[in-house]
Amino acid sequence: CNLSIPRPPPLSRITHPQGKTTSRLDYVGYNERPRESFQPHYSYNEPTIPMEKSTNHRIDYRPWDLPPKHVMKSVEFVPTVGQTGTTTFKVDMALLHSIL
Repeated sequence: CNLSIPRPPPLSRITHPQGKTTSRLDYVGYNERPRESFQPHYSYNEPTIPMEKSTNHRIDYRPWDLPPKHVMKSVEFVPTVGQTGTTTFKVDMALLHSIL
């Protein structure tokens, strides 16, 4: 037997005949100005004397000239004596085959 009893709507959703909710009807607005902020007001104070042109950073970290770049001369290829076109792989494999 599946009987469902209808529940009344929650109180927050009960609406007034004019379309207003109970929370809106209970609200009372006040005509007062908002409280002033306690946060301090920061403003820019312009200096009266001109600033120095040399700063600690400019004095301590001055730019250095780059040293001249060293250019290496290319070395001419000179084949070794006894180079007959064989590679070390061919030589090693010939030795391996001769042992086996």
